[in-house]
Amino acid sequence: MFISTSEDFSIGYKQKILHQNLPLCIEKNKLICLLGANGSGKSTLLRTLAGLQKPLKGNVFIEQNKLQKLSNTQIAQLISIVFTKTPTPTLKVVELMQISLFAQTNWWGNLNAMHHHRIANVLKNLQIQHLAEQTLYELSDGQLQKVMIARALVQNTPIIILDEPTAHLDLLNRIQIFNLLKKTTIEEQKTILIATHDWEIAQHIADEIWFLDTKNGLKIVKNKNESLHLDYILPYVTHSLKNDEQLLLSKILKNNN
Repeated sequence: MFISTSEDFSIGYKQKILHQNLPLCIEKNKLICLLGANGSGKSTLLRTLAGLQKPLKGNVFIEQNKLQKLSNTQIAQLISIVFTKTPTPTLKVVELMQISLFAQTNWWGNLNAMHHHRIANVLKNLQIQHLAEQTLYELSDGQLQKVMIARALVQNTPIIILDEPTAHLDLLNRIQIFNLLKKTTIEEQKTILIATHDWEIAQHIADEIWFLDTKNGLKIVKNKNESLHLDYILPYVTHSLKNDEQLLLSKILKNNN
C-alpha cells in the first residue's frame, strides 16, 4: 500500500459532498486512469489526493503518514501535479523546469549537473527541447500542455497526478504522452494517477481504471483482463459522442466483451 484513504474519506466543496466513504488504495509503480463525465468529481478527487484541498471527512495517507500533517516542501518532494491552471506566462520553459526542482535543491536553489541533465532528457523525450528558451505565453495550448507534463516529470517525485493532461493534444501526441507515462511507471518506479476522457487508450495502457459517477460512485477495475463491460463505460463517455458514434462505440465494446 502506497497511497490510501480512510473508510470515511469524503470529498466536495464547503459542505457539498460529491462522494463519500471512498476507501482507496493505490499500490506503488501503478498507472491508474480515472474516467468520468464532466462534473463527476474527478478534479476534486485528484486535488484532494494531492493535498490541494482538504477532504470533507477522513484522511489521505502516503505510506502511513497523514498527508495533511506534511509540510508543503515534503509534499512537493512526494507529489508532482499537472492541472489546468497556467503558471506565470512570462516564464521561459527552462525556467519553469528549474523552479520545479526547488524542493530538491540546496538552500540557495542551485542546480547541479544531474538536474540539468534531467531537464534536457525530459524535454527531449517529449520532443519539445526546441521550446526551452520560449516564454509560456508564446506557446500553443498543445505545446503548453506538454510543457506542464514535462515540469511534473522533471520534478522527479514518486507520485504524479495529472488532470486531463492530453486535453489539447491530437491523437498521435496523446498516444505518445500515455506511452511515456507508462514507461515512466516501469523504468522510474513512479505511481501515476491520470484523469482522462481517453477511455480507448486507458483500457490498453492502465494498470487500473477508476470509473467515477455521481450516481453510482466509484467502480475500480484492477485487472486489465477483467472485462470493461458496456454498462461501466457508456455513462462516462457518451456525453461527448454523437448518436452514430455511440452506436459504433457500443459495437466495439460488445465485440471486446
